[in-house]
Amino acid sequence: MAVNWTNVTDFADFPSLANDASGGTFWAGILQMVWVVILLLGMGYGLEIALLFSAFIGLILALFLAYSGLVAFGFVVQFAAIILVTILYIIYSSDGK
Repeated sequence: MAVNWTNVTDFADFPSLANDASGGTFWAGILQMVWVVILLLGMGYGLEIALLFSAFIGLILALFLAYSGLVAFGFVVQFAAIILVTILYIIYSSDGK
């Protein structure tokens, strides 16, 4: 795949160039891979803590990337939903303890 370097006029064009060359999936893939790596690194603390921590980091990254126009806003909603569902699971699975 050839990249048209004539469209790059300054350093700010490089992130969008990677998205354009990959059909718009580059930063979405990077975001999901970073989330999975952080999730796996946090599994030593338990599933709930790992999900909350990795989803929070993913939410911050998704907000930044969505604001930059590199990923869809649906990724922000995805990580917010993961946080909400995890919190509800923690609350209602405690069995009154």
